[in-house]
Amino acid sequence: ELLQGKRRMCRQIVSGDSYFATSDRSLLFGLGTDLRALTVIARWPSGLVERFPDLAVKHYHRLVEGTGIR
Repeated sequence: ELLQGKRRMCRQIVSGDSYFATSDRSLLFGLGTDLRALTVIARWPSGLVERFPDLAVKHYHRLVEGTGIR
């Protein structure tokens, strides 16, 4: 879930692996010209919910389970 000002967007990764192949685990959000910092709320398969605040726009961010704010 992505939060930016009053904007809220949700995306879900559904992926699987097979022999010598994997699905892309990237999520892309179209933010237009809005350059305000954003917050991402990650709901991990383990049940852990974490917040990643103050992320810069126009950048790729790698979110790792256990490194956000619980």
